[in-house]
Formats: sequence, structure tokens, C-alpha cells
Amino acid sequence: MGNVANHSDATIAATCIVIDALAKTKQDEPGYYSSMLAQRSADCPQAAGSVYQLSTEQLDLRLPRCIWDEVPSHPAVTIPGVRIFKTFGLVGHEGMVNLSDYPADTVVSLIDPKATGRVSAAIHTESLGPTLGVTYALVGPDGLLWTFHPGEPVDPVQVEAPEGFGDGTTITSAEAIALGLTKAKRLYQPLVPVPTALPAAETQPEPVAV
Repeated sequence: MGNVANHSDATIAATCIVIDALAKTKQDEPGYYSSMLAQRSADCPQAAGSVYQLSTEQLDLRLPRCIWDEVPSHPAVTIPGVRIFKTFGLVGHEGMVNLSDYPADTVVSLIDPKATGRVSAAIHTESLGPTLGVTYALVGPDGLLWTFHPGEPVDPVQVEAPEGFGDGTTITSAEAIALGLTKAKRLYQPLVPVPTALPAAETQPEPVAV
């Protein structure tokens, strides 16, 4: 955890909740935790949607060192019991595009990186989206970190995977729209070399002062 001595009791409490959720998810659901990091790291083949120019190792170290505040509500988060948090400690890139902006025969990939049974649309791109200076995290009623991403939550852009349309299926943008998908995640190839380890000065967490 970063130094929170000069922050309010509410901020300290929110930061502790997110840190506990990170630790619980990493311990109880290591595969899910790893897939979240890979999806958000621009240097990973699995990267999709809003991402950071950080390696998975860097994200693993940086997330619990951020200072978090709880957000009372958000119109795009409607599941009962889900708690919303935000931090300005990570800078990322927006990763959604409108399918209607692309020709009807554009190749679209269906992805389900967390094996949920629900698919999103993704389009290969060679560029990062606009820079976003805020990160949101959702903690479920089970105490697990459900997701984190640059930028504010958006309305769900997933549909139940029809038979034969699972993770990795390629279709056209017109077919994706027919399935009920209106937006697509940017699907990345490695864009810039990312170090696999933090510089020596960053390898140890900062001391906690509460």
C-alpha cells in the first residue's frame, strides 16, 4: 500500500478493501487473477479493451500500492452488492470502439478471456486508444476483485455465447451486431517493449503509514 497517512479515514478504508480483494483473488482464484492482469497489459497477446503500458508483473506490484476511494454508485454498475472504487494512481488507455464505425465485412473476433460463457467483440488494432488518468475497480459481494480497468465503467458489452460461437471465433462486424454486440474491444499485439521487472527502486512496496 502506498503512504496513506495524509488521507481521510474513508480513503484508508477503501484502499484496504481493494488491497484485501486483490490478495483474496490472487490466493483463491489465481487463474482468474492472472487472466485479469494479462487482459490489461498491452504487451500480452491476451490484451483486449482498455489497457496499461505495463507488464503483468508491474501491474501486480502497482495495484496494491495505489490509493483508492469508494464511489457510491455508477449508472453502468447495477449488480447488487458490487462495490466501486477508483484511483488516479495508474494511467491507461481507452479500449472500446463502435462496431457501426466499421465496414460490415470487418473481421471481428469473439473473446472470453475469463471463461465466463459470455463473449465480447474485439477488433485488431495497431494503436492505443486515448489516455485515461483514472482506474476503476469492482469488488464483488464475495470479496473478490471482479475487474479493474482504465476509465469509467461502461454498460455491459457481452452476450451469452451461442453454440459454436465461443472464445476465438471470427465473424464479421455485421454478424456481431446481429448477435447484439454494439461495441468492440481493441485487440492488441505487443506495441512497445515492456520490461519484465521493475527497476530496483520500485521492487519493494512503500512502507505503510496509517
